[in-house]
Amino acid sequence: MAFFTCENSFVINLTSCCCSAGRAAHTYDKVGLLPYWPGLCLSAFFPCCTLLYMNACTDLNEKLGGEKRSIPMAVICSCLFPCCVIAQDAQALDDCTGVAVGLCGVEQGDGNNSDSD
Repeated sequence: MAFFTCENSFVINLTSCCCSAGRAAHTYDKVGLLPYWPGLCLSAFFPCCTLLYMNACTDLNEKLGGEKRSIPMAVICSCLFPCCVIAQDAQALDDCTGVAVGLCGVEQGDGNNSDSD
């Protein structure tokens, strides 16, 4: 399990800390659970509740190659370590899709840059 450490890319750690709502919304959108803009609004105005719901009540973690969190564990992680959970989900998304989100785009597995997210 990757946490908010050097196991994650610098960009993921940075965006999870500084732009957590946008980073989380991107992950929710790319796994097909919640469109970006509603995800951004919910993550901006109700960050802990949205993160808790997405990790404990949806199949987000299964889609990212993990296991669904129990509600007590999701409460602890979402409320005490939200940046860590967002970074973990984002790194798992990059690992599952074979791409790396950068500051100015997305790098494909073959090293090419793409403008689409």
